[in-house]
Formats: sequence, structure tokens, C-alpha cells
Amino acid sequence: MKTAKKPILLVVVLLLSAFLEAKADVLDDIALLLKSGNTKELARFMAPSVELELLEEGQEYSRAEAAPRLKSFLSKYPPVTVKIIHRINSHTNFRYGVMKMVTEKSSFRLSISLKSISGKFLITEIKADPDTES
Repeated sequence: MKTAKKPILLVVVLLLSAFLEAKADVLDDIALLLKSGNTKELARFMAPSVELELLEEGQEYSRAEAAPRLKSFLSKYPPVTVKIIHRINSHTNFRYGVMKMVTEKSSFRLSISLKSISGKFLITEIKADPDTES
């Protein structure tokens, strides 16, 4: 009887781990929204105040001010691809991602910090620098 339970338990554990790996992280959602240029939806992931540093120009903005500034940046540099190249998601109250955003003319390295606010991860900082490794 015990040997019959082991394969079933193994299958359950494997299915559960596959489900957990398949579950999208907030950084995956943000990467998709950046690629599509959907700053309206992206604003829903922003904290009440966001530090934006887009090509050396940095300042803290309210969510309402940050979204149009990010939209302007994405309009000037429309993304062709956005790929997550590094993520930190092991801390319960903090997420961090580095993404490579490729446009038709150039590529950028995006650093995005998120904090858990009222049980939801919200963007507190977005930094965009030219990608010198391309």
C-alpha cells in the first residue's frame, strides 16, 4: 500500500511545481505591458509615487504624472522586444527586474523596483539607460 502512494505523491508534487513555475510573476506582466506600450494598464502597477529616470533625466512623480512621461518615452522609442534578463523575487516585500528593451534604432536596459503595498507589488522606480552591451 505504501509503495502505491509514492508514485501518486510524486505526480502531485510534480504537477504542483509545474503549476507554480507556470504562474506569471508581476514582472512578466510588466514586461508585456511595456512591449505593447500600454501605459494605461501599466499605471495600475505603479505606486502612488514613482521615481522615473529615463535617460539621465530623473525625478519622483505621482502615478498620474509618471504614466504620461513613460508613454512619451515609449512613443519616442517604441519597443520591438522586451526581455527579462534578471529578476529578484525571493523577498516577500520586494521585487526587482532588469529588462532589455530593443527598439528599431537602439536598445535600453530597464531596471524596475517594486514594493509590496497593501498586499500588492507596485512599481516604485523605473530606470532606463542605453544598453551598452548590444
